[in-house]
Amino acid sequence: MFHDCSQKNYLNISLSKTFLNEKLQVKLAGEHLLNRRMSLYDGRINNIYFWQNEDQDQRHVSLSVVYRFNNYSKKYKGQSAADDVLNRL
Repeated sequence: MFHDCSQKNYLNISLSKTFLNEKLQVKLAGEHLLNRRMSLYDGRINNIYFWQNEDQDQRHVSLSVVYRFNNYSKKYKGQSAADDVLNRL
């Protein structure tokens, strides 16, 4: 028979900012910042008793920088095919 008593608390956060007319993007992210992942196991197998305690440190922080070299636009500059169909009618 096994028993598992686990406690897991997570806090993930990220911040992102763009510069230079949205050509440069900087992102700072942190994961598992609370550092709370503890597990307790106990059990018995054929009259052998065992107990295990796990305390795992999984915190990490990342920084990403993206620079877009090519000129891009979010606006569609073409014409709609529906306008062409409406003009023919």
